[in-house]
Amino acid sequence: MFNIIQTAIFITLLLSLLTISLAKFEKSIIYYIIFCLISPNLILGDTTITFEIVAFLFYIPIVIVKRREIFVLKKVFLFRQLFLLIPLIAFISSLIAEMKYGSNLNVIALFGYLRIIILIWVLQYCNEKLGKDYVLDKILSLVILINIIVSLIQLLNPSSVDLFYNFYFRPSLTPLEEVMYLGYFNRAYGTFGSPVLLGVFSVFAFSFYLVQIAGKKQQKFLISKLLGSTILGLMALSKSAILGIPLLLLLAYGLMLIGFIKLNNSKFLILPLVSLPTVLIIIYVLKQMNTSILWYTNYLTNPLAAFDTRYSLDSGILISTYSTIKENLVFGVGLTVLNGDFLGDSMYTTILYTIGLVGSMIYVIFFTLSFVISIYNKKIASIIMLVSILLMGFSLPVHLELMTVPFFAYIFSELEDRERKMTYDILLVRKKGLN
Repeated sequence: MFNIIQTAIFITLLLSLLTISLAKFEKSIIYYIIFCLISPNLILGDTTITFEIVAFLFYIPIVIVKRREIFVLKKVFLFRQLFLLIPLIAFISSLIAEMKYGSNLNVIALFGYLRIIILIWVLQYCNEKLGKDYVLDKILSLVILINIIVSLIQLLNPSSVDLFYNFYFRPSLTPLEEVMYLGYFNRAYGTFGSPVLLGVFSVFAFSFYLVQIAGKKQQKFLISKLLGSTILGLMALSKSAILGIPLLLLLAYGLMLIGFIKLNNSKFLILPLVSLPTVLIIIYVLKQMNTSILWYTNYLTNPLAAFDTRYSLDSGILISTYSTIKENLVFGVGLTVLNGDFLGDSMYTTILYTIGLVGSMIYVIFFTLSFVISIYNKKIASIIMLVSILLMGFSLPVHLELMTVPFFAYIFSELEDRERKMTYDILLVRKKGLN
């Protein structure tokens, strides 16, 4: 019965995406991202296929036919093109590891890198046509709403684990496998199939709506959406959200105090007073439901304890992984995990392991340039989002996550707006000089 329902949902969402792609192409990437984040998997025998992969194979040919100019390389688009070096380095690292260890090239993982980059480019095109604030708000609004509903079902009906296990399990989601063994949900997993993924998503969403409120943007129900993202992080019992959200709030107020943020909305000043009662009510309700919420909120008094996990340097399950990184520090070992190694949940470990210091420099250049340009031009949204990505990198390899794609696209769009302006100013000066 579960298989019939999830197959029907999967096919319905796929057909809806293809219809939107042909009728309203500019909005199609919005629905691609939304559907990927909420759709159940397709199960064919013993094989589990995600919506993201199947939809991509149908969607990208439409993109190429209708808007092939998206993929034209231009000098002014430095930031989006910088990321093209990453799969190239990953490919070279894989070949070196193949000669050294006899490992095989992971073509699927390489395809994953390319897929993320292509989706960023398509989203940037959508940002240019519809506006980056509109696009990101549309994606986040619906995903937040659906995940609040799903999370409530999971917490109010813990035995629904069978349903959501069938819907969202794949081999990489070990938390969902563990909760299936328990037989009930002990915290919210949402449509992500993992409380860690749900918590990280809540922080990303919070970072966007925090800046939107400060700038008094035109999107509706901004405070409700910000509270919704906070509630998701709490229901997931996520250390990432419980520590990340207050840190972003403190950063925003700190930037405001030094005059870096120009406050356009007085509601921003009373945001803690508005949100605190909601947070306390949710914590109280979760405590009454016998969850471990108080154990997680205790990290607020000792944030560094969050790093004292099974992934420590001198103990735990990453000892072999760190040893492999030290032996292959320059190029890494590519996209295939060697026997005995475990990558864990850190973006930083994953980058060093797969593409070494050479590939890491691409990310260092990107983040450094992004921060410098964003600070110089007072691009507050980019600054807050960049900080949230770096923070969440300790919890998850977010550089490979679909949920991060809209945020990278937003940041790239902000940075490239500056490049377009500089190019226009240079041309204008030259024109005046000729006259």
